[in-house]
Amino acid sequence: MDAPVFGWETAHRGDARRRSHKLIQCAVDLGAFCAVPLAALVVYWVDGADSGALLLVLSVAEGLAALGLAVQIVLHSGLVGGGGGRSE
Repeated sequence: MDAPVFGWETAHRGDARRRSHKLIQCAVDLGAFCAVPLAALVVYWVDGADSGALLLVLSVAEGLAALGLAVQIVLHSGLVGGGGGRSE
């Protein structure tokens, strides 16, 4: 029993295309979870319908939350800084 039991969990870390895979995954995550909500907010803001101050404040809060999520996605992708995401 010389083979590691969970070798498949670490085998992908030696892949030569690991960085490109991480970049693609980061782009997909940003598009799905940040770009779509922000685009919807831009449409809401550009529409110009007077929905009241409360909805405007809530939409700005939602925009800030989406931007915060984008920052967290990039930081935890392991592509910048100290590698934030999973250990290499």
